[in-house]
Amino acid sequence: MKKRIISIISVWILFLAASLGAQFSTVAAAQTGKVIIYDNGHAPHIDQYKASKFINLMREYSTVQISYSAITPELLRNAMLLVIPSPDEAVIHTAAEIQAIKDYVENGGALFIMGTYYAYFDPSFYDPITSEYGIKWVDGSNSDMNDNDGAYPYFVLFDTFQDNELANRLKVGVENIKMSGTTMKITDPSVNPIVTGDADPFPNNTVTRDNGNILHEFNGTKTIPLAGVELTGGGKIIASGSDFMIRSDMYGFFEHNEQFLRNLLSYLLAVEAAPEVEITLGIPATAHVDEDITVSVTVENKGNANATDVEVEISPSTGLTLVNTSAILDVELLEAGKDISLVYVVKASEVGSYTVTVTVTFWNGTDFETVTKKSSEISVSEKPGITWVIYVVIAVVVIVVIAAVAYLIIRRRPSA
Repeated sequence: MKKRIISIISVWILFLAASLGAQFSTVAAAQTGKVIIYDNGHAPHIDQYKASKFINLMREYSTVQISYSAITPELLRNAMLLVIPSPDEAVIHTAAEIQAIKDYVENGGALFIMGTYYAYFDPSFYDPITSEYGIKWVDGSNSDMNDNDGAYPYFVLFDTFQDNELANRLKVGVENIKMSGTTMKITDPSVNPIVTGDADPFPNNTVTRDNGNILHEFNGTKTIPLAGVELTGGGKIIASGSDFMIRSDMYGFFEHNEQFLRNLLSYLLAVEAAPEVEITLGIPATAHVDEDITVSVTVENKGNANATDVEVEISPSTGLTLVNTSAILDVELLEAGKDISLVYVVKASEVGSYTVTVTVTFWNGTDFETVTKKSSEISVSEKPGITWVIYVVIAVVVIVVIAAVAYLIIRRRPSA
């Protein structure tokens, strides 16, 4: 493992920030009840700023407490989810913190814990937390010469989802997961691998390296960057070898993984899997009589389950006529995290104010659900005619032309 030298001054600064931040975060937790805790108190590789979009996503589910303090039973008393990004080696979790985390998950808590690649990580950081539950960590870095984002071989696109209940829930609406980090070793059959590397022929298969040396024990489908386990007391652990998967400030990790992260949070927070359909309308504010008016419609499934038997219907208000297509469109499947874009053309024959309403009906798994969106008003006026200014301009042009012609005629007339 590559070791870094951290000065005593920087560590003191870190703990000064921790003591100040803890005052605010503890008060927030006390005021809001159950919260999601993001552990920022151990100099994480992906801190709150690098994970800003992921933290905003978590805020859609509950209050997020950025914790700069030690992890204690008191801190976790209000936690509905504990998120631990990979810590700095100078401030790893203490034995007391590790015990608090284990007590928390064994009593029904939810934990999302992330490692990173070997240069900034060591299995000793996390094995004391998760090895008892069948998850051990590897000091390595995953790469794939074939299945990557095109920028770096170690920005791997994992798409070999496993066939188990957890993986099947988390992969809904997800083609692959973009990750950069290490792998794990599963030592208990109760642990469910979520996705693995692939078994393409070498050198195109997924491999795990430590300082450039291939760790053959963890290649191909034995590369397990993501796994989960449910404990007998109701606790849940999702372990990821990549803290980059939530990174928001660069490389596009969060944007690529947003749907998967929604699914993951819904699972950890016990949110029932269901589609969530949202309609967005684009329509001009003004138009003219007998002029084509373009209406853009986007129907997006922001939920964590597929919507099926989808019907999209556009209803122009009285006086508007639908020009180019049927008012009803049937879509068999709208996957979680996906959207459909439609373009309609309407036309008004009279001056007035008009609206367009779009209604989407879909099967949510137990019943048919309907979502409706009404547009803002379109103000339709007559087409502009020839104004008096144009008439004046035309008259002036005509006079100038006549004067010019007359002048030429006079010039050419022979003198007496």
